[in-house]
Amino acid sequence: MKRSDRQSRTLSILALTTAILLIVPNALLIFSERQNPITAILSILFPFSVYLLVISLWKRTGRGVLSTLPFMILAAFQIVLLYLYGESIIAVDMFINVTTTDVQEATTLLEQLTPAIIVVIALYLPPLIWAVISLYGNKSTINHYRRILLLYWSVILFTLSGISLLVCSILGSVAPGNDIFPINVIRNIAIAVERVNDANGYPESAQDYTFNATIKPEITPDSTGRIIIAVIGETARADRWQLYGFNRETNPRLSERDGLVTIQRPVTQSNTTHKSVPMLLTALTAETFDQLPKTKSFITAFKEAGYSTAFFSNQPPNRSYNQHLGEEADTTFFFERNISEATNKDVQLADLTASWIAQDTSRLQLIVLHTYGAHFPYTDHYTPEQAVFLPDSPLSAKSSNRENLLNAYDNATIAVDLALDSLISVLNAQKRPGALIYAGDHGEDIFDDNRGKFLHASPIPTAWQIYVPMIVWTSPGLLSESQTDALHNNAKELQSPSETFFHTVIDLGGIATPVFKSNQSLISDSFQAAPMIYINDRNQSLKLSESGLRDNDFQQLKEWNIE
Repeated sequence: MKRSDRQSRTLSILALTTAILLIVPNALLIFSERQNPITAILSILFPFSVYLLVISLWKRTGRGVLSTLPFMILAAFQIVLLYLYGESIIAVDMFINVTTTDVQEATTLLEQLTPAIIVVIALYLPPLIWAVISLYGNKSTINHYRRILLLYWSVILFTLSGISLLVCSILGSVAPGNDIFPINVIRNIAIAVERVNDANGYPESAQDYTFNATIKPEITPDSTGRIIIAVIGETARADRWQLYGFNRETNPRLSERDGLVTIQRPVTQSNTTHKSVPMLLTALTAETFDQLPKTKSFITAFKEAGYSTAFFSNQPPNRSYNQHLGEEADTTFFFERNISEATNKDVQLADLTASWIAQDTSRLQLIVLHTYGAHFPYTDHYTPEQAVFLPDSPLSAKSSNRENLLNAYDNATIAVDLALDSLISVLNAQKRPGALIYAGDHGEDIFDDNRGKFLHASPIPTAWQIYVPMIVWTSPGLLSESQTDALHNNAKELQSPSETFFHTVIDLGGIATPVFKSNQSLISDSFQAAPMIYINDRNQSLKLSESGLRDNDFQQLKEWNIE
């Protein structure tokens, strides 16, 4: 066989191998998404034909392979995602998380994904190296016959699978934008870009929004004043809190606090920070979330009513809505974590709050705090000397390390307990009417069942990601007798902080605004439990039963008295 024939055959193999490797995620998704036979066949044949056609268009096959690099990156990302969550395509939220996650957090997560990263490198680096060698090493080109042969079969496959996909799409049996990788992922990228642009343009799009808020006549900035502290938790699991019946002392301080009310059955409407936090800060819910670019947080309502406001975050600014909403305050501060050593602990927020209260001359004060909570890596939240539950390392993402991970997570929850208790002490020291309200934004998976899921923000939620803690502490005399009774009664009701946090904060502050809903305030005797809903990756509002939760999730929720 001539050298040119051997090179052409080698390049043909390179083209076919690359196209086959690129459909590896498609093959995996057939099983993870339980695709029907028609969808499964089309999700293999159509992308394969496209990849092969793209590569075959180039006389220099190496260039054709290199032209598929963007698809390789998506394929690698998809495989890593499947390793992490076990299901679902790359979600819109995943792309947004890439733009809002700080370097340290991303680096730490990548360290836990080493096995998946090794797999994708083993899959996609060899054809890339092979392509580069063919281009710049022996500078080989495929002969006319083999190139035409590849083009012929790729066009045939593309035509047949494309027509079949179109017909199935019209009949409704297959939705390419949802079912066929990478079409669905490309669509998600477009949606993510649109959302990021909306977030970047938020200061302008929401600048004219007003709550028309005023202070209620009975709440005056007199010699007593009023201090409201609203705390947004991060990655908080109610089932790991002592206040919710957990058998470890993870809330040793709060458990001893008088005036503390535990909201017993809170369920968040999102498992992602960039959705759950805006729903806590604004009057928006899963049903109205699309209005976010043109609304504002309760911080602005308090400002309109005469409060002095502050927003302190133990998370770095990331150009998201969370940052923009926080910057509505008169005073803002974002802690910057050290990349090599995360030293910022949430208890520092108590010191910062005490300092600001002392320096500010207003008698009506609102402080909003965004904690680092129990976010992974869990050991960042406490010092080795503060560790109660051991061993708490190693923390690599393996089910075999679950005991260590849970120990570290519980230690981090104790750190949250310290921070919240310290904030209550700050309020007590002021000798003024005050309240602290806290809600977790979402929970966390820690290899809790046979799905082997870890972390949060998965495209499909789990029971452990949506069951979050929520507490309210009030100083003596802040609430009327009827409000106190209402709080204790409503604490037993099934509810979502995504619905109630905003309205309860407004009510605690004595704010009057047309936006306020008394039936969603936990201190109102007209409170009504809202239906359990969830906002999915495409920002669609769904019943919790339609959110993708599995039977074991519903069984777990039932055990927590959430039905």
